[in-house]
Amino acid sequence: MKRNHHPSQQRIKEVLSYNPADGRFTWLVDRIRVRQGNVAGKTTKEGYVEIGIDGKRYQAHRLAFVYMTGYVPDAFIDHINLNKSDNRWKNLRIATNSQNQMNTTMKSNNTSGYKGVSWHKTDKRWRADIRVNGSKVFLGYFDTPESGHDAYRKAANAHHGEYARAA
Repeated sequence: MKRNHHPSQQRIKEVLSYNPADGRFTWLVDRIRVRQGNVAGKTTKEGYVEIGIDGKRYQAHRLAFVYMTGYVPDAFIDHINLNKSDNRWKNLRIATNSQNQMNTTMKSNNTSGYKGVSWHKTDKRWRADIRVNGSKVFLGYFDTPESGHDAYRKAANAHHGEYARAA
């Protein structure tokens, strides 16, 4: 994953104030089209909040991390509740790519209604699978999608811990 160079904590704090309780940045300086005290940033079509500083755009969750810690981790910053515009400090955590992928919702093409469960045409049964360290792991065949999902949920909790999202 390509990382942008980020402004220093000092530079961010010169121009922005961050409220960790609500996740919002506000301007400390007047700029073109914005005034001191205005909420900073615009939501992208992907759902992230981006803020422009010194002619470059940065994702607000990464700026929040620099603001609070003084550095940007060489990793992903995961939105725990999946809301990409919710930049409250308690909703952000460092994650590996694998952990970040675990904390996702069910795929849009899912037909079972349950994450990790699909219909297996050949065996005419529900199949449950999970990804662990980038590899697909077979969990078994089941008579109902609910029983397949139960197996997926148990495996997700065992393998993914706090990053597990079974729904």
